[in-house]
Amino acid sequence: MTRKLRSLELAMKNLQGLGGYKSVSFKDICMFLGVNLSPVFKMPKFEKYDGHGDLVAYLSRYCNQLRGAGRKEELLMAYFRESLSGLASEWFVNQDIDKWISWDDLANEFMQQFQYNVELIRDEKSLTSKSSIEVLKLGEMIEEGIKTGRIVSFATLNGTTQAIQKGSGIVGEKKNEEDASAIVVG
Repeated sequence: MTRKLRSLELAMKNLQGLGGYKSVSFKDICMFLGVNLSPVFKMPKFEKYDGHGDLVAYLSRYCNQLRGAGRKEELLMAYFRESLSGLASEWFVNQDIDKWISWDDLANEFMQQFQYNVELIRDEKSLTSKSSIEVLKLGEMIEEGIKTGRIVSFATLNGTTQAIQKGSGIVGEKKNEEDASAIVVG
């Protein structure tokens, strides 16, 4: 009920034109006002996530670091901000924390935001199994696509890479180049 009231207050401020900056009052920036820690709870030192690297491994380490919190989702959510830096921290600060009801809500949205890291790691592993010549040809194709304007986004680049990888295994073949062009342009 309190969260809904805070959300309504914020909406009213925005309608009145007072939402130009975020409130920094304790009640507005503290995720769980009513959560009290056990006297024996010792705050762990978090490995910081900056928006790069293996996201699943990071979330797993984060949850393991808070084992002493008694499996309380509120604590996982409340201390999550402390484990972030750089782009990830900036992303978190710009979120409406009231929308996250559970740890799963927060973790799933975080995964969606930084999913590209999981895709990049998968693509890196598939590229390491290719020969140097194949990787060089792939790089040349991507560079040419960027120069000519056929590749304009990460999603397109990812689609191009997948199309090439599904080909006969030789990146430089004409068939693969045509498949990649069809995805980029068409």
